[in-house]
Amino acid sequence: MQNVKQMENELIVYDDEAKDWLDFALGSMSERMGWEFPKVIEEWLFEFVAEVGYVLKTNPRDTLYCFDNAYVNGVWGQIEDRGWSKKEATALYKEGDLLFYDKASGYYVEYL
Repeated sequence: MQNVKQMENELIVYDDEAKDWLDFALGSMSERMGWEFPKVIEEWLFEFVAEVGYVLKTNPRDTLYCFDNAYVNGVWGQIEDRGWSKKEATALYKEGDLLFYDKASGYYVEYL
């Protein structure tokens, strides 16, 4: 049970179990809404969620739809859409202002 942490009305899963829940949630989001994160962000999400955990809430919809909210309300995309150069984006990432930045693709995640 080291990959699971019990909170008040939530259960947090880590590692492969967190990745399985994320895979299920992203698949559901794609089926229901037709939304998909770019592949490079999705790959990062799997590693991120494995480390920080995936929260299982008492309401199944809250558990399943949390990445719908991240997709719609998160700040992520391509640096060129923000008017940033690769140098500026790299500096923002190093300063901790971006959760993720992929220099090759130009995709970033500020928050989800």
